[in-house]
Amino acid sequence: MEKSKNYRIDRKIKTVFVKFTGETSIEDLIEQEKMIIKDSDFEIGFNTYADFSEAKPSHTVNFDKVKMSKDFVKSIQGVRGRCKWAIYAPYTYAYAFSKMFAILARNLTIETKVFREEEKAKEWLGIIGSTT
Repeated sequence: MEKSKNYRIDRKIKTVFVKFTGETSIEDLIEQEKMIIKDSDFEIGFNTYADFSEAKPSHTVNFDKVKMSKDFVKSIQGVRGRCKWAIYAPYTYAYAFSKMFAILARNLTIETKVFREEEKAKEWLGIIGSTT
């Protein structure tokens, strides 16, 4: 993933929409999150809709890297606050690593669920009809 803004913040519905494309590493995910929490439109408690439908996990992604991402998210949960992260990952590898993250992150203030269907992810966040 290029080091560019691959997200938009919808203040009206208090949601961050993130779109990952191409080969994506855990480090890319962490860098993207750092950009989001520094964005002047971001506020504590905003939910996230992460779209991995066009992403492919980098060959460097493994259990230790997923655990590293959970540790990073744990370190920023005070900035994120209580919120929900819906991960839309329709394909096997992205789904498997996302599910692994959700299991590791189950005790954080950020409730994370992984979906294979876009509508179910948006429904869980309460944003049906919103565009990504």
